[in-house]
Amino acid sequence: MMLFLAFALATLSPGSAKAVPAFMQAGQLQVLCSIEASQSDAELCSGYILGSVDQVLAEQDIWGRRRAVLCLPADVSADQLRSVIVDHMRENPEQSQFAAATVIAGILTDTYACTPRKGGR
Repeated sequence: MMLFLAFALATLSPGSAKAVPAFMQAGQLQVLCSIEASQSDAELCSGYILGSVDQVLAEQDIWGRRRAVLCLPADVSADQLRSVIVDHMRENPEQSQFAAATVIAGILTDTYACTPRKGGR
């Protein structure tokens, strides 16, 4: 099961997300993250996004850095991550029925993909 999850994260892109049952669909998250959202909804938006980021990083940690697909800059802020994700969801409404966590993982791996080291490692 864990091997399947690692493979899915490694090959994931926002375009490959599928409409699956999930706690939060991308469209629901986009509403929570909208400018018109209440303060509590905006906080839920940020918390969901940061929790999703932490989950991707935790999965990478389990499998080790050699299989890492996500390499966040050391100075990236929570607001920057939120902005990248919210902007992508706004620009790609066709993904609104996809699982929000899957869309987030795809956005992160596309935006913050690890750069291969010289020598293939």
